[in-house]
Amino acid sequence: MAGDFFQPAESDLAKLLIQILVVVGLSTIIAKLFAYIKQPTVVAQIITGILLGPTALGYIPDFSARVFPASSMVVFNTVADFGLIWFMYLIGLEVNLETMRSNFRHCVFISLTGVITPFMLGVGLAFYLMSQDFKAADANTTHFCMFIGVAMSITAFPVLARIISERSLLGTNLGLLILGSAAVDDFCAWIILALIVALVRAGSSLNALFIFLTMIGFFLFMAFVVAPFLRVICTQQKEHNPRVFLLTLLMVLACAWFTEAVGVHAIFGGFVFGLTVPRQHGWNTHIAQKVEDYVVTLLLPLYFAKSGLRTQLGLISSALDWGSCILLIVVACAGKIIPGICTARIVGRTWKECFVVGFLSNTKGLVELIVLNIGLDLGVISSTVFGMLVLMAVVTTIYD
Repeated sequence: MAGDFFQPAESDLAKLLIQILVVVGLSTIIAKLFAYIKQPTVVAQIITGILLGPTALGYIPDFSARVFPASSMVVFNTVADFGLIWFMYLIGLEVNLETMRSNFRHCVFISLTGVITPFMLGVGLAFYLMSQDFKAADANTTHFCMFIGVAMSITAFPVLARIISERSLLGTNLGLLILGSAAVDDFCAWIILALIVALVRAGSSLNALFIFLTMIGFFLFMAFVVAPFLRVICTQQKEHNPRVFLLTLLMVLACAWFTEAVGVHAIFGGFVFGLTVPRQHGWNTHIAQKVEDYVVTLLLPLYFAKSGLRTQLGLISSALDWGSCILLIVVACAGKIIPGICTARIVGRTWKECFVVGFLSNTKGLVELIVLNIGLDLGVISSTVFGMLVLMAVVTTIYD
């Protein structure tokens, strides 16, 4: 009987609890180590996920079978996705359109250049990857090309905001310019990604059009009905009433359910609702402070682990594979850094500021992983390309 106690747990709850302990514990240790070399926590969390997968600890006999058995992954992945909804909600809360007003034209100019250029380079790169048989067998060519374009275009707004804060740029004109550009960048990229998801899930152009129009209606409803309603409530309740906080949490779940039911993805609902929460009286900051620690420290590492468990760097084995991976990383960096430097110079920034804009605009991090997992779930990209893009996400998030 005593020996049975140490056998692998049978209940789903017991399996989930040990998985959370392993993931969060290892993630915390690695984050502490990475802090000594001044790397953001997100890099440590990505590395943790990769280590837990088949690339590293998966080689230990029975490790995956005992800690991450196949029978438990449905529950684990669901909890990870649930945490992701709340993280996207936090991203929406952090996007402050007011920061763009003083530099609105410059922000839009830098952002659109930083989206269009890498998107087009990504489409061109997609044709090369297809010529080398890297495209998933069942993937549609148009979907694959669009997806690689989006993967090249992403800027990780939340990671970028933290880096800017750590470098004491948050209150500066340059910092606001970079954050404003990143906000527009992410908004454009998420719209394109939502369109890709709609096209893939709909199965036909007519269904995709219906989903797209439904989402436009959803955006308009949130902007012109829900946002004013919340502003009235928050203006009347200046002391951060707990009932208003509860209402916002319920509305996050309702919006996430709607976008998932429509056929886009639940994370879009969380993100859009985060944008609609009033900024008056510090409501968005108050809500973010209540939710952020729980989401970022406990739930978010699970999503990194989900990504890492699916990352098989062993598939990148031949010289062609590694050459293509390096090419992908070079294109991703060039597509963001060069336009950032050039456009910042055009709007009158010094060369030093131009390089800051260019290199920080290349930050991808977690947001890139979110995009990649969506692509893998939809069957748009293969496991090999997924691994290449994960490496690209790590390289473009490291800074000194």
